[in-house]
Amino acid sequence: MSTAEDDLSNSTLREQRLAAHSAEDNIVSKVNELSTALLDTSFNIHSLNSKIQAYHHEQNAAVEMLKENLDVCLKHITTGKSQAGSTEFSNPHESPTNPWRMVRDKETSIIELETKNQHLKAKLDVVQQRLKEKSDELSERLAECSKRLAERERDATEYEEKLHIAEKKLMEQQRLALRASSQLRDVEEDCEKQTTRARSELERL
Repeated sequence: MSTAEDDLSNSTLREQRLAAHSAEDNIVSKVNELSTALLDTSFNIHSLNSKIQAYHHEQNAAVEMLKENLDVCLKHITTGKSQAGSTEFSNPHESPTNPWRMVRDKETSIIELETKNQHLKAKLDVVQQRLKEKSDELSERLAECSKRLAERERDATEYEEKLHIAEKKLMEQQRLALRASSQLRDVEEDCEKQTTRARSELERL
């Protein structure tokens, strides 16, 4: 193999190594981006769950308060009936305090809160499913990038080995070239000496 061919081969190997390093850097950058996105998604899921739990806690507290108020109203109705007798306030809706209406309103509020909780839970399930799908997608892409990175690392190692072999061959050929150049100088010196000797002999003749 000539020196020009060696230079071309080494240049090609260097270009391949640079391309492999560039691709490796791009993959590492993409992996970092996906990791950040995955962390952001996990944080969003945790934040959403915290907000939902806080909302549920508030709603449950409101429901408990309404139930307590309902018990108070029922107790008030029972006490009012026993004190007023059977003839007074025969129709509960005619009571000045209208306790039956209060009870009905409280029950309606409880039902509305439970309905809102059910709707909120349904929305939470949808959001969690979407976040899970997004998280799974990011995990798959991260795994694919990691696989490609491993392949690029193997290619880079292979290019390094080829370049090392080519450099060793080039150094060996350079040594051979230096040796041949030295031998050529020795031959030229011998030829010059023989020529000088032949001229001297011719002059004597």
